[in-house]
Amino acid sequence: THLPIRFTTAYTPQLLIDNSGFGAIVGYPNGTYPAAQTTSVYAVNSTIVPQIDPIAAVIVGLSNLYNPIANNNQVLHTFTSAGVGFGGLITTSQGQGFAY
Repeated sequence: THLPIRFTTAYTPQLLIDNSGFGAIVGYPNGTYPAAQTTSVYAVNSTIVPQIDPIAAVIVGLSNLYNPIANNNQVLHTFTSAGVGFGGLITTSQGQGFAY
């Protein structure tokens, strides 16, 4: 029988960012972090500000709303922040629905 091979040296994983769009989201330029595998802890601060919008959509719902033709029948309206900065006023309007 053969015993499994044990690794005697631990290495840190490497993160490869090869898409500048993804790099802008997480706050790092294209590159490999760390540049070479190392056996010690590796930490680095980003050099650019991450472009993450914490709110992708605002969903307004009512527990007593009934819409039998909708998948989620308690959703009244859904809208995005549309580029409004943090703390800014988001304005939206809901189109005229139909009644039956």
